[in-house]
Amino acid sequence: MKKSLSGIVLVFILSAFASKSEAQIVIGNVDMPHTSDTFRLSSGMINPQLDVVSTGANYTWDFSTLSPLIQRIDSFVSPLTTNLTYAIYFGFSANLAYKVYTPDSLGPIKPTDAFNFYSNTSSSFKQIGYASFINATPLPIKFDTSDIIYKFPLKYAQSDSGRSSYKLDIPNLIYYGHSQKRVNEVDGWGTLKTPFGTFPVLRVKSVVMGRDTLAYNGLPGFAINRPMAVEYKWLGQGNGVPLLQINTSVNLGLPVISSILYRDSARVGVPVLGIKKNQSMLKGEVQIFPNPSSKECTISYALLKSAEISIEINDLTGKTLKSIIKTEQMPGNYTFQQNLSDIPSGTYLLNFSADKNIISAQKLLVIH
Repeated sequence: MKKSLSGIVLVFILSAFASKSEAQIVIGNVDMPHTSDTFRLSSGMINPQLDVVSTGANYTWDFSTLSPLIQRIDSFVSPLTTNLTYAIYFGFSANLAYKVYTPDSLGPIKPTDAFNFYSNTSSSFKQIGYASFINATPLPIKFDTSDIIYKFPLKYAQSDSGRSSYKLDIPNLIYYGHSQKRVNEVDGWGTLKTPFGTFPVLRVKSVVMGRDTLAYNGLPGFAINRPMAVEYKWLGQGNGVPLLQINTSVNLGLPVISSILYRDSARVGVPVLGIKKNQSMLKGEVQIFPNPSSKECTISYALLKSAEISIEINDLTGKTLKSIIKTEQMPGNYTFQQNLSDIPSGTYLLNFSADKNIISAQKLLVIH
């Protein structure tokens, strides 16, 4: 009798443990980033054969073979600790700010010290604005309609949609407006495996349809629809940012992976996004503008010494798509235009090296 009872108790304990391990999680605002949070993220090499579509209840996504190409460190701060102008503009409506990468320039425009501003509340996590210095002048942009990235609590089979918009208007120089519709669906729950570890997660699929309006130097403007984008995000409790995010564009009804980003630890030999500087040879940084680019971009840099220069455009798997320059160059300033019309829309790396990587730079290049 004792043996039988012990067996029943053991079965009950194992069943309870199994039920708990298979229980779906719920994501709320406490699981979003908070001030002073920092996260190390790896950009993964793209494998077109990755299955990003399959999902469901109690599903296991195994992305443990992802390979890091480059890494970056994301930081979140209080809006009150950013520039004073930003703090005054967003201090009463945002409770979180994220330092973002800025392109070197957009034609005559030079953005610096850029932040996204968010409101993280019990009901939603939304972006309410963006700010940067443009040619040394602070330019905060509060969204006309906030981009609601998540509505809380996030649960399996939940769906929602919303529209957002904002505009940048510099009289007699540039007008840029953007509007978009975001459709979110929590389409799976289960277990995620990445090189960083194994986690219980919710999977959120976001379909984003955007439209840009642009006018320059007082000339008549034009509008263009962006390709439909689909973001797949795996969220874990207490992890702040997605444990894994795979962005795709839709081509002939099928998802084409444009970027892979996942939480990670430091990896030996994997560079952190930026430039290895050798001030005795390269003056300043390699610049790309505009960035994002469409049919062409301008590349600019300055050499202090003669060097053998190599510039390539690679995809995120490391494959070289275009060799731009491989030649000996004298000291001086170099600026030239590069045709991009033969490269599909997506996110790429512009690799600059001098004297066989004595100095090197990696720049993200977005083509739309």
